[in-house]
Amino acid sequence: FRAKNRARAQLEALPPQERLALLLEVSASPDPATRILAVVELGKVGEAGRPALEALAAGDPDADVRELAGMLLEGDDE
Repeated sequence: FRAKNRARAQLEALPPQERLALLLEVSASPDPATRILAVVELGKVGEAGRPALEALAAGDPDADVRELAGMLLEGDDE
């Protein structure tokens, strides 16, 4: 838990483009739980993360990842 919090703090300290690049890499992980974490963080990035969220919502092999990405995209439309 502490390691995840440290990693999240380090991620938030990155400049926006570096943060996005790292999240894109993490979103391609073979582990669905890791992709879910990436989706949550991509949702915080704003418009720059939208293409990655769209790709995950449309084609991720895990239904939970697709659903979360889709929910975050719907939230952007409101």
